Amino acid sequence: MNNIRYPQPMILIHWLVAVLVVTAYITGGNPVRHEFQGQIHIASGMLIAGLFLIRLVVRVIYRRHIPHHAIAKWQSYLASAVHILLYLCMILIPVTGFMALSQLTEDFSLLGWAMPLMNLDSLPDMGETHELLGQVFIGLAGIHAAAGLAHHFFWKDGVLKSMSPH
Repeated sequence: MNNIRYPQPMILIHWLVAVLVVTAYITGGNPVRHEFQGQIHIASGMLIAGLFLIRLVVRVIYRRHIPHHAIAKWQSYLASAVHILLYLCMILIPVTGFMALSQLTEDFSLLGWAMPLMNLDSLPDMGETHELLGQVFIGLAGIHAAAGLAHHFFWKDGVLKSMSPH
């Protein structure tokens, strides 16, 4: 292992996204019908999307400072697969969320700012796709969290500590 901990910006982004994902998940639903809850859900989703883009830049900037843990090959492959799927979800969920919102209403204001929406009536219901991807993401996040806990309690290899916010 070259470095013990991830760089602070990566740790901060990781845990901010975790809090925002939980927030977006518990405030899910029809943002037009449940306005306050919808505002929180959409703001959380937009922040997740923005932090995802920042995460990509930070990952490139700090690529030499990312810890490389000595873990089994199968763990490395599984971790890579889960991370790739999590990243795909962080791209697809905001896109399908925007598309679903565009199908629900002709105008929507987020925190008082009018959001530009598209006419997507000819497409299938994107709300169902958005919700399904959200469920997949939560499942993947659960696997990710369980793996972190397994590394901490069973293998005691420092993987979880390398991303801890202390």
